[in-house]
Amino acid sequence: MNLLKHVLLFGASILMVCGSVNAQDEISNYEFWASTDSTFIYLSEYVSNWQDARDSSVIAGGHLVTLSSLTENSLLDGTNGWIGLFQLESSMEPDSGWVWVTGEPILFTPPWADSEPSDLGGEDCLEKMANSDWNDHKCTFSFKHFMELPMPSGCPDPNACNYDPNAHLNDDSCEYFTCKCLEGTIWSEELGGCIVANPSDSNFDGCVQLTDLLDLLSAYGTCGDCGGDCSLANATSTCVNGECVIESCNDGFTDYNGEALDGCESEEVPPWSCGEDLVFKGHTYATVQINGQCWFAENLRSTSYANGDAIAGNLNDPAWSTTSSGGRATFGEGASVCYGPAPGGDACNEAFSLTSYGRLYNWHAVNDARGLCPSGWHVPSDGEWTTLTDGIGGALTAGNTLKAGSGWFNNGNGASPNGFDAFPGGQRMNAGNFQGAGTDAFFWTSTALSSVQVWFRSMGWNLPEVVRNPAEKNVGMSVRCLKDAE
Repeated sequence: MNLLKHVLLFGASILMVCGSVNAQDEISNYEFWASTDSTFIYLSEYVSNWQDARDSSVIAGGHLVTLSSLTENSLLDGTNGWIGLFQLESSMEPDSGWVWVTGEPILFTPPWADSEPSDLGGEDCLEKMANSDWNDHKCTFSFKHFMELPMPSGCPDPNACNYDPNAHLNDDSCEYFTCKCLEGTIWSEELGGCIVANPSDSNFDGCVQLTDLLDLLSAYGTCGDCGGDCSLANATSTCVNGECVIESCNDGFTDYNGEALDGCESEEVPPWSCGEDLVFKGHTYATVQINGQCWFAENLRSTSYANGDAIAGNLNDPAWSTTSSGGRATFGEGASVCYGPAPGGDACNEAFSLTSYGRLYNWHAVNDARGLCPSGWHVPSDGEWTTLTDGIGGALTAGNTLKAGSGWFNNGNGASPNGFDAFPGGQRMNAGNFQGAGTDAFFWTSTALSSVQVWFRSMGWNLPEVVRNPAEKNVGMSVRCLKDAE
């Protein structure tokens, strides 16, 4: 451990010991701001010099925020404040020797503001400005400050015997073998859970009797989520993964429109044109033509791939963060941490968020060969998003043109004269927590930057532009479908 890090951590340890009794009082002086994959970020409700900000953060159980990427830096946009970067006294001025309070170096190109750092009169502490830029400042000045706290670790799996509802990071302590299975069930090591001791014993009383047979007969003919009857007009149909699908059309009929729910038609429907509604998976989507591109005018909300296979849903935080398969989520679902200051409703209420924003998908679902969009449609590439923004004046102003005219935090609405109507659906982070509904919209592209990151587009309540950034594949974002070029 280098000397700087030793000194910093030793000083932090002393503060935590001396101030631990006041940690709960100290954290009450902060408001939640954002989160990363492993930390919560808070903003102080008061101003102080940099040294006091550092000490208060340690007393509260954390430290001044440190950043590992420009993406994390952008999480702090919207207000200015101290962050955990300072300059060593022995450094060559003005832009050398800047280190985090944890002793770590800066791992990305510092986003210094124009003519900064300037070191005008001993400016050795870092003010993160409201627009993402950095400014060196005298440490004696007073600003609010950003603090980060580690996410609580433990067993976050509700199915485990030692489930901890406050845990957000899995420390591999989950165990499943000490729980006593209910009467009529036994533990299965192969399946990792309790199973019915006798599958024919429907009421778990240990005996197979007439009542069990009656239970079976009462359920006869049901078909999962399709209900008791999966019959479609003019067709032979069946239930697949909870959806009624057409096996074959009756003589003289054809499924002209490719939409199973209305069965088979006797004659071909008139050709569809962009701007008309499109029915897909039981939901009617508005569409809009913008400079030769035909887009969904609302976010996708399907629970299955185009071929009818189900997309995994209701994933808890550990499952969401570790899956390498397609996954979907509704903002605020389950027991995950949720923050979304949406006007007009509670964004962490699943019913409200589904109606307002559609669903969120990880990139594994976007990249699945079974497809998220209807036949003849696709998730747009990075280049197709650029075509969209270039065609309406460029990315620097496109946010105001694409954002909906309502529904954005602090009246940060757009005009959306083209009808794209981007609403701030937020995102589900790698760790499983939800954030940003009401303030930010995030849209996947189909273009990977690397084996671990993919390009996406975002819009913010306080920004006029459409921002292009990469994200990891297990983040949950909104999806817009784009019609294939003819």
